[in-house]
Amino acid sequence: MNETPTNVRRRVLWLGFGVSWLLYVHRYVFALIKTDLKVEFTKFGIPEAEHNELLSYLQVGFSAAYGLFQVPAGIVIDFFGPHLFLTGSIVVWSLGFGLLAFAPSTSVMYASRYTLGLGQSGVLAGIGRMTKLWFPAETRSTAQGLLGVTASRGGAVCCYLFFPL
Repeated sequence: MNETPTNVRRRVLWLGFGVSWLLYVHRYVFALIKTDLKVEFTKFGIPEAEHNELLSYLQVGFSAAYGLFQVPAGIVIDFFGPHLFLTGSIVVWSLGFGLLAFAPSTSVMYASRYTLGLGQSGVLAGIGRMTKLWFPAETRSTAQGLLGVTASRGGAVCCYLFFPL
């Protein structure tokens, strides 16, 4: 059988890069909006002395959900596959991110950060599974390395370049 090669692996790599990049952009943006969140806290009638404590709780909400759902996310990936998992994950973390933008109270802000952590918890495992399925063993570590290094650094750089705009 003589089949001509396709560019499907390249597209899969670019899609994985896009998902990973967006994950890091959303993660890094929180550090950039903390000053604006303090203004929102003031609008909610929260004393300025409590602002840093609230920001730390918001960060803990993300980190707790991210850590707690790592293993369950891996099980879901094994059961449903990375395609469905990554699609669902993007929907969940986008809802969490959007919820933060329109939060009418700190309780909703906590829920949004927790939802964002839940949605992002298994993404890197899903991308790892995707590369295992789509790339042969001899090129898999190169694909993973490209995704891990370029997407995370690219997300950080883009936040600091484009956020002021």
